[in-house]
Amino acid sequence: ARAAGAPRLTAALPGVALPLALKVPGVRSQLLPSLGIPAEVIDYASFTARFDATKTQAELAGSGVELPPLESYAQVLWDYWARELDR
Repeated sequence: ARAAGAPRLTAALPGVALPLALKVPGVRSQLLPSLGIPAEVIDYASFTARFDATKTQAELAGSGVELPPLESYAQVLWDYWARELDR
């Protein structure tokens, strides 16, 4: 989210407050959408991902092809998602 400039749920509601806040009527249906956070993402708020390119980099070693840093293209991916896939 940081690299792409995407909205961050934890910035709006810190992790400790999130479970309590979701019990308040209107938070999921009104507050989160007003902050640009779709209510549907709540189920994934605690999801973390770690991307490991070690094997890919090993396979590409010596080929002249290098993986760019995520920060160099994350905004492009986010823009595409927002424009084309976020219906």
